[in-house]
Amino acid sequence: MDITGLTSQVELTQDFVNAFDVPLEATYVFPLPDRAAVTRMRMSVDGRVVEAKLLEREAARRAYDDTIASDRRAAIVEEERPDVFTMRVGNILPAERVSVALTLVSPLAYEDGEATFRFPLLVAPRYVPGAPWRIARSATATPTTPTSSPTPRALPRRCCCPASRTPFSRPSTSALTLPGSRCRRCGRACPRYRQTTAG
Repeated sequence: MDITGLTSQVELTQDFVNAFDVPLEATYVFPLPDRAAVTRMRMSVDGRVVEAKLLEREAARRAYDDTIASDRRAAIVEEERPDVFTMRVGNILPAERVSVALTLVSPLAYEDGEATFRFPLLVAPRYVPGAPWRIARSATATPTTPTSSPTPRALPRRCCCPASRTPFSRPSTSALTLPGSRCRRCGRACPRYRQTTAG
C-alpha cells in the first residue's frame, strides 16, 4: 500500500488453494474503497504469470467460460454493485495454489484540510426486500459474513506526504511507527502513522 499526496495505491493479493481431489472454482466477494479503480490484475500459477485485460462484461464472461471449458485456469473480476466486486478463479487443480493480485488506485477523501484513507475489510450487510435467495446473483451481491470472522489489518508500506509536517492519525487505535519510511519531498522520516482497522 502506497499513499502519495492525495492518492492511494493498494495491491490486494488473494491466494486460493484447492484442498480437494477434484478441480474447483473459487469465488471471492470483496469491497473496494469509494471511487477506487482496478488498474491491473494478474494471476500466478505454476511459476507463470498471466496479465488480465479489460473487456465488456459479457465478452469477459464468454472468455472466462471458454477458457474453463478448455480445462485451463482462468480468473475474472466483476462489479456487483458500486462498492462490491466478485472474483472467480476456475480450474484450480487438487493441491494447487493460485494467486491473483489486483492493483487499486483511489483518491483520498479530503475535507476541512484533512485527508482520510479508508479501506473496507468487510462487505456491509444489505437489505434485500422479498426473498433474496430467489434473486439472481444475490449470494455474491449480498454475501453473509460469520460474526466470528477475524478482521485483517493493514499498514501502508510507504507514505509520501505533501509536506514534512503533515500529521497522520486514526482515532481510537493504537499508535504505530513505520521504520524506514521517509518523505520523498524532504527526505525526512514520515510522521507517526496509526494502525488502520475496521471500525
